[in-house]
Amino acid sequence: MEASFFSFGNRLLTCSSSKRRKRTFLSPQKPKRIILSFKPISFSPLLSSKPIAHLQHNSFQCSATHDHHHAHHHHGHGEGGGGKLNTSQEAILSFAKSTGWFDLSNFLREHLHLCCCSTALLLAAAVSPYLIAKQAVVKPIQNFFIAIAFPLVGVSAALDAVVDIAAGKVNIHVLMALAAFASVFMGNALEGGLLLAMFNLAHIAEEYFTSRAMVDVKELKENYPDFALVLKVNSDESPHFSDLVYDKVPVHDIDMGSYILVRAGESVPVDGEVCQGRSTITIEHLTGEAKPLETKVGDRLPGGARNLDGMMIVKATRTWKNSTLSKIVQLTEEAHLNKPKLQRWLDEFGEQYSKVVIVLSLAVALFGPFLFKWPFIGTSACRGSVYRALGLMVAASPCALAVAPLAYATAISACASKYFFSYRAVVDHSIGKDLPSVSVESFESLPGRGLLATLSGIEVTLFHFEDKPRPGVTDVIAALKNQAKLRVMMLTGDHESSAWRVGNAVGIKEVYCSLKPEDKLNQVKNISRDSGGGLIMVGDGINDAPALAAATVGIVLAQRASATAIAVADVLLLQDNISGVPFCIAKARQTTSLVKQSVVLALSCIAFASLPSVLGFLPLWLTVLLHEGGTLLVCLNSIRALNNPTWSWRQDLQRMLDQLKSCLAMFLKRPPTSSTIQTAS
Repeated sequence: MEASFFSFGNRLLTCSSSKRRKRTFLSPQKPKRIILSFKPISFSPLLSSKPIAHLQHNSFQCSATHDHHHAHHHHGHGEGGGGKLNTSQEAILSFAKSTGWFDLSNFLREHLHLCCCSTALLLAAAVSPYLIAKQAVVKPIQNFFIAIAFPLVGVSAALDAVVDIAAGKVNIHVLMALAAFASVFMGNALEGGLLLAMFNLAHIAEEYFTSRAMVDVKELKENYPDFALVLKVNSDESPHFSDLVYDKVPVHDIDMGSYILVRAGESVPVDGEVCQGRSTITIEHLTGEAKPLETKVGDRLPGGARNLDGMMIVKATRTWKNSTLSKIVQLTEEAHLNKPKLQRWLDEFGEQYSKVVIVLSLAVALFGPFLFKWPFIGTSACRGSVYRALGLMVAASPCALAVAPLAYATAISACASKYFFSYRAVVDHSIGKDLPSVSVESFESLPGRGLLATLSGIEVTLFHFEDKPRPGVTDVIAALKNQAKLRVMMLTGDHESSAWRVGNAVGIKEVYCSLKPEDKLNQVKNISRDSGGGLIMVGDGINDAPALAAATVGIVLAQRASATAIAVADVLLLQDNISGVPFCIAKARQTTSLVKQSVVLALSCIAFASLPSVLGFLPLWLTVLLHEGGTLLVCLNSIRALNNPTWSWRQDLQRMLDQLKSCLAMFLKRPPTSSTIQTAS
């Protein structure tokens, strides 16, 4: 087993280069795909979206797009919540339940079209002075629209804010609710209603973009049947269709070696090998391969493959826990639960930042009249210090900053959509071909030259076998060295001559050979220490496990990896191919860049909206629009991680321009010219 190191600047990467194996695939036409599951060292997402929960008296939970102390979550106080209620919260919820406030809040949350209706009514109230000439008629119409619309957006916001304040939390919902209800007391109920309505609408849009960034494993789970038809077999021979006796067994209880009957319209419950029957299956939901695949005896099928017609008997080669589809779901969910350092810092920073915003807003409200001669309440012509303070409270809310780590979740989605399965390994073996045994009559070893032997009276020729690099590994090494700017090294336990032959074949100039597992571990530690940076290792054998654990990032090729290697790895490639390594590195760099861009964009939006609000240039509703617009811009920037990564910013810029041109062309709906048609033909 060979292992290689790659270095970028002061960072090193190790890669394992194993012996070549002949393989065929169920879907040779489909481009190779990979699924990557990342632990915190590589990728981690924002918390996954959850449906809005109902309030329960015994628990409290805030869940939705991003559940930060300062984030834009739709409050739900639900079962299995995140923490116990204190006495104040229990009293508030008891009062809410007894008065119907509780039920009404949840009803309004669950019917998002009411939010759209309230926004339409508030906008109608806002434009009515420009449409109706008689001012005596305008005011009653405005009050009527506001009286209907404000409760639709204000009831839930008030309950959320009160419960959060009782818990000692100061988040974006508290800030928005304070600003909205303070506007009502100041006589600006229309602006307060628009604030809450646009806040809710912006979050609906934000949740849409976030849902695109989160891997939806629900569909994958639905492809797993709850039960399987396990055949009763009395001998070691595989069963036949002529005599089928089966039990209905939960898929979790299927043992390796069990024979499973899969009928038309059913899904293969676990990974297995076809023993009887021919059929047509689809794995589009797993690999994206839309073309149905013909299967025959000997083909290996992934768990979750759908049987379109015919009937098959499949021998289980893996248990449910270790099956392909189960692994995809498990690894993706684990990846989404991990938080990177930046997100953990934002979680801690957010609540403190929100408190600072409230203090600054109070300072503007209290000291503005003394320092800048602003009126305390003010009018539409001259906005008072309280109005300016509310604008600062809204503009400086850290919503855009909170959603900046969304790029991590998007990267998880991009990686999980690249899965690729390699099955049906084909190996010629003497036992399988039933070759006859022979007697060895003489044998002589000539050191450095070869062997002499007589077998059953016949002199034979010795064939010398040597290691072959994996297909495509030369291109991978070249990409890592030239595009990723990595230093490449190889660690192997093979003999010097064999190791250097492989190294020269794939373009690796630094080779360490004849290494035991402990030697590889020491080399990883020494190289990491001397380089002064991180180190990434790629391997798959049990002898690579210590070095994988010691590396900054360990990457494992799961198809051939030992259980020990998988347990210590940080990145898992569900393919028997090293080509996923460059994608992994490029995706990590892309994600880091997008998160940094999002943080800068968020801070810029906060600064851009805060100063004009304090100076009184912006009305409150426009401040909300700018604030939520900045948050949506951060979301849009984050979902760019769904695109394939590039090695340079120029390529990324060119792709953005191409996408913009494509969108403009679709918007304008320009028909293709004759020259374009001629070229296409």
